[in-house]
Amino acid sequence: MYLIFKRRGLSEDFCIAGENWRPVLQIKNQNYPSSLLLSLIRQELAESGLIFGSGFNLCFAHCEEGEDLVCETVEAWDRASLLLSDAIAKGAPADYLRGASIQGGFQVR
Repeated sequence: MYLIFKRRGLSEDFCIAGENWRPVLQIKNQNYPSSLLLSLIRQELAESGLIFGSGFNLCFAHCEEGEDLVCETVEAWDRASLLLSDAIAKGAPADYLRGASIQGGFQVR
């Protein structure tokens, strides 16, 4: 992930943080709401067939699929990072969002 973020010029905006047993995506960009950027990430990953919350839940149950599954996951992140890079560079990430931005999990009704 570090190399993908670096290659796409996003290493100042995103990083992988957290405990080594449960890495999470950390959004460091202060220019846009993190919910908007996370919505874009989720949107693009979902289009590639990858569901992402905020953490990486690593699972050895997919070992039989092996290298192909890992490569597909890396490629999905690379495609999502390309779109994020373009959206941030153009100063209009909201224009790239199809649908509504994600909302926080806890809201008072």
